[in-house]
Amino acid sequence: LEELMGTKPRNADVDAKLDSIAALIAEEKEVEARKAIDALAAEIGESDPEILRAKLLIDFMDEGEG
Repeated sequence: LEELMGTKPRNADVDAKLDSIAALIAEEKEVEARKAIDALAAEIGESDPEILRAKLLIDFMDEGEG
């Protein structure tokens, strides 16, 4: 449907929040990233693929530090 309608799967606000989370993860700001992920998960759902991906990246960061 998205292709037929020429729309994006997410709105711009969610895209911006995902970009912010990605930046926090890249900067290894784990606490801030977790807070942002939790807030966005409350908005779009825990099972959203991007939420799951972000949580996985954070978990990998934890393993790398330990």
